[in-house]
Amino acid sequence: MSAFLGHFHPAWVHLPIGILCLAVLFEWLAVRESFRPLAPAVRLMYGVGALSAILACLTGYLLAATGGYDPDTLEPHRWVGVGIAILASARYLADRSARFRDWPARRRAIPAMALFVLVAVGGHLGGSLTHGSGYLLAEAPDWLRRAFGEAEAAVPPRRVADVQEAGVYPDLVAGILQEKCTGCHGLQKQKGGLRLDAEDRILRGGESGAVLKAGDPGNSELFRRVVLPLSDEDHMPPKEKPQLTPAETALLEWWIRNGHDFRRKARELPQTEPIRQMLATFAVVGGPTAPASDVPDAEVEAASETTLQSLRSLGVVVMPVDPSRPYLRVGFQNITRPADSILTLLAGIREQVLWLDLQWTDLGDAAARNLSSFPNLRRLNLSHTRVTDAMLASLSQQQDLQYLNLTGTGVTSAGIRSLAPLPKLGRVYLFGSVVRSEEVPALAKLLPGTVFDTGGYRLPVLAGDTSELQAPPKKN
Repeated sequence: MSAFLGHFHPAWVHLPIGILCLAVLFEWLAVRESFRPLAPAVRLMYGVGALSAILACLTGYLLAATGGYDPDTLEPHRWVGVGIAILASARYLADRSARFRDWPARRRAIPAMALFVLVAVGGHLGGSLTHGSGYLLAEAPDWLRRAFGEAEAAVPPRRVADVQEAGVYPDLVAGILQEKCTGCHGLQKQKGGLRLDAEDRILRGGESGAVLKAGDPGNSELFRRVVLPLSDEDHMPPKEKPQLTPAETALLEWWIRNGHDFRRKARELPQTEPIRQMLATFAVVGGPTAPASDVPDAEVEAASETTLQSLRSLGVVVMPVDPSRPYLRVGFQNITRPADSILTLLAGIREQVLWLDLQWTDLGDAAARNLSSFPNLRRLNLSHTRVTDAMLASLSQQQDLQYLNLTGTGVTSAGIRSLAPLPKLGRVYLFGSVVRSEEVPALAKLLPGTVFDTGGYRLPVLAGDTSELQAPPKKN
């Protein structure tokens, strides 16, 4: 029961803060003759504010008893709260004294100012307990953070140059926990007795026990809470906090399913194609550098940062192909809405897009025709999309196109013939398409500089190949 009442404290404490701030304001106004009629209201507000402050102290005490708060912040907050209750009560009782009422108005306002300072300090300490010590400047511009002696906003270490060589926990998972979880489960605050800011703390779990179960994400509280409906009161992070993206959720599940190892690299864990695509979304901005032949000599302006951020917020992966140039590679691996509707949003960066990856999206012919307006397109991946021959003719304007992946699509050899005007097209992937292998020689004659890759490779069996089963030697 005490814990239940204690959890009302963060909401309840706003009442005495508001009432006492109004009382202080009215008292200062009452210094002027024209505002003297406010005096009776000031007396009433001090009384209500004092009573509310006393109740806030009680509920705060009960909440603190549940544990999980930084004692270095909790203790000052506790005693400032007690001081507010005492000073507000004293101010209310003093107003019943004729001697105090005879004081000049300016002199009576001095205790009000002291109370205001205590309320401000107590409110700040309470905010630090609830939201972390840097909550006031957490979303402030870097110049403002520097002006107040704060470090620039930290970028969680979730983007790496070579994602396959990254440590799954230290380079990827830890950054997600730092960004989305440690505000409530970190050094300064440990709701439910749980800390997620260090390996030993994670393995220790919280008041309800372990939060990780190797190989079983569904029974690991750390993951189960994340995938609960947003309306569920047990969903984490709380619905008013930033949520995990689909890629972050998939990464967390993959890590737990493979034993939640804290040391292994990504390449050491089994990966399906969707997992490889998910991992690609964590590649550092300015990742792999494009070959020189891929980067045009012509200069273009850098894309608008506002446009890039809006695309990334939708799950679009946008990275430079060369850190020294403004040209971009764009991937739709993490899209959760129809690609047709998002492709139109690329109009603002069409001059900068060099590589475009639309594989496994629901892209159709109508939207794909918009690709003809991308003047610098070099590589285009349309594998496993709904495109057909109808859209290939629109690519005839892409004179610089070098790479085209049509794996698993419905294109035929007739559609491939419409690519004949593309002089730089070096490789076309057709595995799983409608194009038959016996049609490839004719296409190769029509496009002599193009290699058509139809897949279906067979490796020769070597004499010492361990995959070849052999009968055991006969015993003598």
